Amino acid sequence: MNVDSIKIILIFALSLTSVNSFAGLKDKFKEQQKPKKISQEVLDIRDDINNTWGAIEREGTFYYLMRDGRNNFTIYSDGKIRYKPYLKDVFPLYLVDNKIFVPLTTKIIGKTGTPWKGKTIRCEKKVSFARPAPVGKIDKEGIASFKMEYLGKANSTHKEKLSNKQEFEVNFDTKECYATYKYDKKSVHKCHIANSNEIILNHSFDMPGNLEDNIRGIQKNLYLQKKNLETCKVESK
Repeated sequence: MNVDSIKIILIFALSLTSVNSFAGLKDKFKEQQKPKKISQEVLDIRDDINNTWGAIEREGTFYYLMRDGRNNFTIYSDGKIRYKPYLKDVFPLYLVDNKIFVPLTTKIIGKTGTPWKGKTIRCEKKVSFARPAPVGKIDKEGIASFKMEYLGKANSTHKEKLSNKQEFEVNFDTKECYATYKYDKKSVHKCHIANSNEIILNHSFDMPGNLEDNIRGIQKNLYLQKKNLETCKVESK
């Protein structure tokens, strides 16, 4: 056997050792498919949050609170131009029994946690969902006052750190809505409050994108799923 043959055999032997290091992938795959054990406390909170959203959606009314941005126009077949407001800033909320809830979206991972009824969920891997957060209620005069902030897209929700740079005053019956500006609390502007049916039926609301898609985009992110829940634990305050 010459020197070149020995080199080839040596290279093959070393390479084969490297290839063999991948053996057992089938067993690893089977291990991955086994049901992951999730803490019962985590499952209880998951179910409670999901059931709460279900009750809010059944018993409450979905609203968009909006601000007029710039004027948009449509040219009709008769050649006339009609203007209507383009709703630049918007955020979703639910009205349930005179109480106002907004969805707060959170991504739980590492030291980040989210509170729920005196407990906190913490997860090693990313878990995303939205919890219903109460921000205000209607008083005896029929007025609801609360702090919030406009969002840039109709299918967005507020982040876990509640944005409260603006003050809002809303009458859901008369649809009167007033708000301060983000960086100028002394100035006040008019806003709009409308439920989904009113937006669809009222041509003056020019909602960016498809309304039903926007609402579905919000609702699909409300519920806490099972993905990565095995990495979560519950801590009492």
